[in-house]
Amino acid sequence: MSVEFFIEDLKYNGNLTLGQMVEIGQNISHYDGFAEYSHHKIKQYVSIFLGQENVSAMGFELSYKSKKKSYCIKLDIPCSTGDFKVIFDYIKKLCAFLGTNKVLTKKREEYSPENIEEYPYVEQIMTCLKQTMKAFKKQKEPDTIEFSGIYRDASFNKEIFTHIMESSSPVESFSEYVTNIQKIKAATPRQEIHLGSYIGVYTLTETVRTILPFKPAVDEKNKQIFIRDDMIDYWDLNVVVIDGDPNNIKSYKVLGSIRYSDFIAKLPKDKYSFIDASYILVEGLNREEIENLLK
Repeated sequence: MSVEFFIEDLKYNGNLTLGQMVEIGQNISHYDGFAEYSHHKIKQYVSIFLGQENVSAMGFELSYKSKKKSYCIKLDIPCSTGDFKVIFDYIKKLCAFLGTNKVLTKKREEYSPENIEEYPYVEQIMTCLKQTMKAFKKQKEPDTIEFSGIYRDASFNKEIFTHIMESSSPVESFSEYVTNIQKIKAATPRQEIHLGSYIGVYTLTETVRTILPFKPAVDEKNKQIFIRDDMIDYWDLNVVVIDGDPNNIKSYKVLGSIRYSDFIAKLPKDKYSFIDASYILVEGLNREEIENLLK
């Protein structure tokens, strides 16, 4: 489920650049790798993904809709209350820049920069949380549900989600949970699928705190290119060491690889902790610990 806000642009007709769209927000950043194309016009892109560091949990999509001659701010829910506060602030600044006082929702409800915070966002989040709880209750087998974040997915099982729903404020509890996961200072390696033999691969680097799945599964990005879990022959972990200057990419070398299940079995329990229902935070391993994994 998502919410959308539309701000008409009759002044620039979508010719503002990606860089200008970010500058308007002041505290806003790219989270989709498009920062290097900041001189490109926003109307040349389907959408860009933006957010505010340490405030956004899920982030939001920004696009220009030519038929509506409007910018569209799209936010997937459930999200954090901080996500809504970020887009409300962005809407106010964008409206001021464009010289407009009208904000429309996809249901054609009309707001202004002055009353946009009256939008019933807490109720919207709560409705989605209740729908998610119903989905858990319908599941016959223990399973997880994941929501995408600006840095990494947040994974829930029924036990964690029930605890959130039974708290005094489910919306705030959910918001805190998903936001804290984004704030963890650690690497989140990209999942790689080697086609042909269909081998799933993650990477762990010496001394680097890293967030990895406890039990790998095909992520949403790879599912979009029609790769299923039952197509994966096996999962591997590439182990990388640093020989030289950590700031020099040439110092990073693959020491070897290990079957992912063997890695989890060999990983000392005091070297990792669960951050949610599916992912673990692996503390930075030294050279000896890295080498022991490959024995």
